[in-house]
Amino acid sequence: MKIGVIDSGVGGLTVLRALRVAMPGATFLYYGDTARAPYGGRPVDELLHFGREIITFLLAQGADAIVLACGTLSSTAYDTLREDFAVPIFDVLRPGVAAVQASGAQRIGFIATAATVRSGFFVRLLQEHCPDKHVAARACPLFAPMVEKGWFDGGVVRWAVAHYLADWHTDRDALVLGCTHYPMLATAINAILPEVRIIDLSEGCARQVQAALAPTEGMGGVEYFVSGNRAQFDELAKRIVECAHGI
Repeated sequence: MKIGVIDSGVGGLTVLRALRVAMPGATFLYYGDTARAPYGGRPVDELLHFGREIITFLLAQGADAIVLACGTLSSTAYDTLREDFAVPIFDVLRPGVAAVQASGAQRIGFIATAATVRSGFFVRLLQEHCPDKHVAARACPLFAPMVEKGWFDGGVVRWAVAHYLADWHTDRDALVLGCTHYPMLATAINAILPEVRIIDLSEGCARQVQAALAPTEGMGGVEYFVSGNRAQFDELAKRIVECAHGI
């Protein structure tokens, strides 16, 4: 089985890692749209165009299913893309409800790109399934571009984290990372919000895909496709692999 994994850049590698652990026999086709990243400030019609274009390409490469390893695409384009294509399509946000429930937290912070927060999708979903929890959403538009530049920690990164999140130091029990780039900033986020539990949606997404698709035997593997500078992507991906202990 071949599974296409889509992100605006390198953030989806965090989802890819979880998928490979859950489904070691599958072959993954990873598409990083680095030439058009970040997605967070794009209008919905443009995001739909990007999604259709990339899915069509991955299907031509033999993909049997698609994972939108991008919070922005998951919140703005998922329903339409599912209607447009006959293959199974999965997103990273819906599994987040179970992750929040399992955390036991009551005061939830949700951070993501501007487009994801503007859609209101995750807040509505969480309030529908967990009406007893209080959720607040906040856009952090500097985070994904910093990760794409390879800035995972340091003075500038911690300044940005404090700028967006310092006031949640005592106000939130858990923080949902609604963009797949954000796990790479976990060290910096923990430094600013040491008492707040971080919820990464990658593992929940991988479990959902694994449960829905037939088991695959074999060696598995990954083939990468990049719309922008491949050498730059490879260098940054190597750093992410080292930070994530192997993708």
